[in-house]
Amino acid sequence: MSYARVLAARISANPAEVLGPQLRVARQILHGADPWEVLGDPSSSVRRMLVRRFGAEVVHFLAQLHTNFYVTAEMAEHYWRWHIQGAIVGTYDELTAMRASAGLRLGQLFEADHILEARIHRMIRDGIRGHVLRSQFHHSADYAARAQGLEHSTRGTPEFAISDGMALLVPSNEIVAWRIHRQLASGVGPQAVRHIAPQLYPHQGVGSKTSRVAQIIPWGLEGTYAYRELLDGSVWVACREFGLSQEYARTIQGDLVASIRLGVREDPETAQLVLRWLRQQTGRTLTPDSEQLIPALLRALPIRGLDDDFLSTWSFRAPMYPVPFEDVTREIFGQ
Repeated sequence: MSYARVLAARISANPAEVLGPQLRVARQILHGADPWEVLGDPSSSVRRMLVRRFGAEVVHFLAQLHTNFYVTAEMAEHYWRWHIQGAIVGTYDELTAMRASAGLRLGQLFEADHILEARIHRMIRDGIRGHVLRSQFHHSADYAARAQGLEHSTRGTPEFAISDGMALLVPSNEIVAWRIHRQLASGVGPQAVRHIAPQLYPHQGVGSKTSRVAQIIPWGLEGTYAYRELLDGSVWVACREFGLSQEYARTIQGDLVASIRLGVREDPETAQLVLRWLRQQTGRTLTPDSEQLIPALLRALPIRGLDDDFLSTWSFRAPMYPVPFEDVTREIFGQ
């Protein structure tokens, strides 16, 4: 229930604003108490006020959030061991297997998040027809007819994930992220947590990389952006806004190039357009099977330094579908 998720996140960020500065519960949260634990406590004095203001269903869901995503010190230490072993970075398949081997309780707290969004991988691997279908812009009647015939035999199944894309094992949502951060701070220490804090972002939900990238490159409009824009927008969110190192920028670049290569090899139209573009960029004539294809793509799509005002020149497009947490926030708080 996204309504309750946004409410809890808003309270955790500014409890006095939502609950009132005089309320004891607001002061508890402000001084470091677990907001989901406080709000989910059935004996809490704030419960009756929350029911009156937001409804019993929302308050019931807050209690479920507290119990469903409980994080113990042992669970946090297990994640820390993964981190110091370098095991939280790998292909999507590798991290999914590691997560499954950790057991159900621990496994549900973490998810493999593609460093370059999976939907961008899929669109690029679909080739030019994928651009047309996903962008909803049909350049000709002939293009439209061919695009509508593009189908994924595995759409909607787990196999449709880009299993070879590089990923990061991160907390499954904002609740787990907050609790893992607190447990590690009291265990291995605040300085160690600061070192890995950029990697403790939530995969889904409030404050996730997925939702932020969707604000810059909306769902369903991936195909309206050039390769350069997909690279710059993804690097901006991951490295400038979420604080990941430049190593992740190189990972995004490498994964983008690898997916372009697959599109070139699988789709003749894509090959024609991309190879023509590379000839303009590098002065070299290449074939889809050329060993120099990836080096040429890397030269044509270098990682650029992005100025602080990068987003002021960004071409924002209105999303085709509502962004759930933004819509719910406006509904609750009128913003």
